Amino acid sequence: MKMRSVCVCLAFAVVQLPAADPEPAVAAETSASHDTDTAWGNFIRQADASHRDGRLPEAEDAAKRALVLAKRFPRSDPRVPASYYLLASVYRSWGKCAESRSNYGRAVTLILKLPDAKPRYVFNAIVGLIGEATECDDVAVAQKLYRTHAAALQRLRSSPSDDAKILSLQGCIARGRKKYAEAEDYYRRAIEILEGSGAPPAYMAELRSSRAVMLSLLKRHTEALGEALSSIALLESISPRYLTLPSALNNAACTLAQLGRKAEAERMYQRALELARELYGEDNRNTARIMINYAGLLRDNKETPAAEALRKNGIEAYRRSLVHDSQTVDVEDLRK
Repeated sequence: MKMRSVCVCLAFAVVQLPAADPEPAVAAETSASHDTDTAWGNFIRQADASHRDGRLPEAEDAAKRALVLAKRFPRSDPRVPASYYLLASVYRSWGKCAESRSNYGRAVTLILKLPDAKPRYVFNAIVGLIGEATECDDVAVAQKLYRTHAAALQRLRSSPSDDAKILSLQGCIARGRKKYAEAEDYYRRAIEILEGSGAPPAYMAELRSSRAVMLSLLKRHTEALGEALSSIALLESISPRYLTLPSALNNAACTLAQLGRKAEAERMYQRALELARELYGEDNRNTARIMINYAGLLRDNKETPAAEALRKNGIEAYRRSLVHDSQTVDVEDLRK
């Protein structure tokens, strides 16, 4: 199973468009508009802080409040797409695909219309939109979006980190097409670009976890475990509640089980499920996939009643999330 239980391309859920670049036209404000501007900035900072700390309901509430205020600004104001982008990233972390895609789409549409949008804003917004599609199992949409925006991404990239993000998107799409060796190569190349570059640890951690999944699918389990454990260590160095840590733990547990180290795998699944419930809630696609994988291990350990109960709960939670997102999936695809 992949990062964020599907395929995590990069840690864009905690990257957002800066909120402190109002258009010059906004500078001459009335007292009321000044109050609105101040309140908007406060809500953006609250949403960002809550998001980074894994308090997703609070992040959602603050981001929604910021968006309500942003809609009072002209549509050409960069704070409008910035608000949509932040709300999209919160939903992406939460595994809420429909809401995430809708808000990413609005952010990209609006930012592409800005006359002087900063290239890095446009780049990150497009990457977020494509990344969401890969994480939510919609490979056809991801491929179409990538073809549409590939030239722009190449033109807008400005750092080794951007090159790694593009490679990671290609890796996610290849994984969705079940081209595991090709996907592993994309992830490996992205990791090589970031090594020694001073990139944020989260970027490297999520790339390593994604590569670990590919190595495991290629039956290179020992290498996969090394990458998975490295990913966990990096994420824990940032925060013991880092938003993608449950998926990194899940990945490692899957590989430990494949190596026959079932006791270690069970402890890892327990950690993953406990943290997923804390961060995402029980009725969530990310939590559901960990439940289904953990149930598989319990079944292998002949703990049949517990396995069946956990699997049933996981499948029901996942199906509810798919109905909410208007998606369909073969239940067997939920297993690694």
